[in-house]
Amino acid sequence: MTWVAGQMPNKIEVPTVGTATYDGHVVANVRNGGGAQYVASGNMINTIDFARRSGTAQVTGFDGANYTGTLLLDRQDPRYLGAGLSSAVGNRTMIMTGNLFRGTQGPVGEMGGNVLVGGTNYLGSGIFPGKLR
Repeated sequence: MTWVAGQMPNKIEVPTVGTATYDGHVVANVRNGGGAQYVASGNMINTIDFARRSGTAQVTGFDGANYTGTLLLDRQDPRYLGAGLSSAVGNRTMIMTGNLFRGTQGPVGEMGGNVLVGGTNYLGSGIFPGKLR
């Protein structure tokens, strides 16, 4: 099993202005079709506009598919985030839910969480970690 962990910033430490870009990856256990099971991975780039509390999520090269979507910070507690992504391959979608974490670059220097992937006869679950550029 895969997991991510970290120390969350205090709620007031999440910026209210500016932007940030996080580079990382997605790793998930996949079941494709009737029986093929394996681990797949891809590259991740997530951006956040802290004033708007939203941004973009992009995963490339995950099991032969690229995903894009909107990332949102929770309005009540911006340490929490979620993203819905879609792909043109196999009617696949990806959901990210996670947190901002402290990192070497400051109180929101990292992010990470869970990822779920689905599509026609396709299912996966795993993690995403990312680090501030």
